[in-house]
Amino acid sequence: MRNNRVAAIKTNRQQEFHCSTLINAAGAWAGQIGDMMGINIPVAPVKGQIILSERLPPIIKSCISTSDCYIAQKDNGEILIGSTTEIKGFDTRCSYPELRSLVIGAVKALPILGSVAIKRTWAGLRPGSPDELPILGGIPGIDGYLNACGHFRTGIVTSPITGRIIADLVLGKEPPIDVSPFLYERFLQPDFKASFSLESEVA
Repeated sequence: MRNNRVAAIKTNRQQEFHCSTLINAAGAWAGQIGDMMGINIPVAPVKGQIILSERLPPIIKSCISTSDCYIAQKDNGEILIGSTTEIKGFDTRCSYPELRSLVIGAVKALPILGSVAIKRTWAGLRPGSPDELPILGGIPGIDGYLNACGHFRTGIVTSPITGRIIADLVLGKEPPIDVSPFLYERFLQPDFKASFSLESEVA
């Protein structure tokens, strides 16, 4: 930072990359980028475990969503069963109790899945924010910095519009939508209420 403006990025190998604009699109690690600048970006990893089945003939045409899980069939016939919502830091290990709960929920919704083989399981990290909404745009008092983070569950589906918004902001253009509900300043308002706790469940 030089005179309240981002001037460069220094790597852990002491290399410097100068820039006119830094875009924080670091996903679940966006909070760590903020820490490097002395800014509290309220983004934390939210773990989600997923199950993938063997290939099956077409059995569903759209995504099924219940209070226990969601179920979707890929073009190749594999069934996706997801996804847990866990505050466990950056832990991406799979765990039996959580996977079992997904299986029970999936079989309850589609009993045919009770005889289907599981192909693999994995866990990923969503970039969670306190209100489950993205954090877009700049921060008052800091020039050359833009947020494009905190998308939580909607990162893939909102990536095209996020890219357009950020590109317009970099170029000094008016974005195609009003970004004020997604600005960092909302967290500074006295009436802000978090809808999701990002406090870790692990020590």
